[in-house]
Parts: sequence; structure tokens; C-alpha cells
Amino acid sequence: MKGRRMLLQFVCLWCMCFVKSNMSQQEASAAPESKGGSLLKWIVGTILTAFVGAAITYHYNQKSENLRAEHEKEAKQEELNKQQEFEREKTDVRHHEAALRRLDKHNADVRTLLRQTHTGYFTVTFENTCSRPLDVVRRYRALDGEAVIEGWRHLGSGESASLIITTAPEFYFYALDDKGGAVQGNLERTITSSQFSYLDDPAFPIDWWDLSQPRRVKFRRVPIKSPSFGRVRYKLQCPSQVSVH
Repeated sequence: MKGRRMLLQFVCLWCMCFVKSNMSQQEASAAPESKGGSLLKWIVGTILTAFVGAAITYHYNQKSENLRAEHEKEAKQEELNKQQEFEREKTDVRHHEAALRRLDKHNADVRTLLRQTHTGYFTVTFENTCSRPLDVVRRYRALDGEAVIEGWRHLGSGESASLIITTAPEFYFYALDDKGGAVQGNLERTITSSQFSYLDDPAFPIDWWDLSQPRRVKFRRVPIKSPSFGRVRYKLQCPSQVSVH
């Protein structure tokens, strides 16, 4: 921008010199009585040239100032965006840490309750009766009252495992076989492909749990019909053999 300004000043100066030279030639060839008029023309030309040069210089100076102000505005906005992103990341970390602390407390509370009593709850055992292996995610109400979603548990064909301890008269699960078939229902919740565990609590939104590549699936509800607490066995079937409830 400084180079443009110097070029404009040079052009203006050249114009002034050109006009002066032209006027001088006219004065030399003019009659004595016309010298006054030539001088007046030279003055007017010089003033006009200076005025045009000043106007052009002002225009480019103003344009340069506007560009500088625009660049400063963009730089400030970029800095503000970085600061906001930094604050969002700090907030996300605080939320994730708070969620993990709550999950740790939940796990400790459940262990304490299990040590204190061996009755007063259902122990749900899943049995895979499908000819193919199944991977299971479950959602249930834990002994401390928290709704927990956790997965995955791999069950080979014919394999059994106790996966739920609850006082609630129901539980939910979602299962996948090795061909991509799913056992699902109507309760939509978030899962991920890797091992995970989180509390299904509105006070801890799903984005607080920092789940890797989350996706929404629909869990199947299973009522527990046993009239008293104790062991309950649930038989998992192949996805094509299970109806949605």
C-alpha cells in the first residue's frame, strides 16, 4: 500500500511538471499581451492537478485504512473464537469429570449394598439360545436407584452370564449377532461400539459421557414376572426370531 501511495505522488508530480513545461512553451511562443492569461492557466492547471492528486491519495488512504480495520476485526474475531472454543473444551472436561465421579460413586454404592444384603433384588441371567454369538447391551435400574446402560457383553451360542442386579420389575436390552441382525424394541437410547457404561440420568446429558462414535438404537423391554426376588433367567433368541415389544 505504501508503494501505491508513492506511485500516485510521483504521477501527480509528473503531471504538475508536464503542465508547467507545457505552459512554459506556450509562454515562450505567446505574445507579450497573452502572458498574463498563460500564467493564469498554469495556476489553474497546477491547482487542479494538485487537487486530483490529493483526492486520489485520500481515496487510497481511506481504502487502506478500511482494509486495516477489517483485518483487525477478523483477527479479533478469530481470537474470540479460539477463546470460546477453549472455554467449551474446559467445560466439556469438567462435565466429563463430574459424570465419571457420579459413576464411580454409583459403583461404590452398589458394591456396598451388595455386601449389606444378599436378598431383596433380582439377579438376571442371560442365556444365548441362538445358534450364533450375540453381543448384549443392557439398561436397568440398579440397587441405588440409578438407571444404568452398559455394554458390551459377548455371549457365545449356548453361553450364559448374570448381567443385571435390580429391584425393578423390568429391564431393557439390545443385542447384535455376528451378521448384523439386532434384537431391539421401542426405547431409544445411545450406545457406542466400544465398551461403555453410563447413567441414564437427565442431570448428566449424553454428551457429558464422552462416548466414542455414539449412535441411537432401540432397546427391548422385558418385564420380570417372578412374584418374588431371586434369580431370573432370560433366554436370548436369534434376531429373526424375536418380535418387537
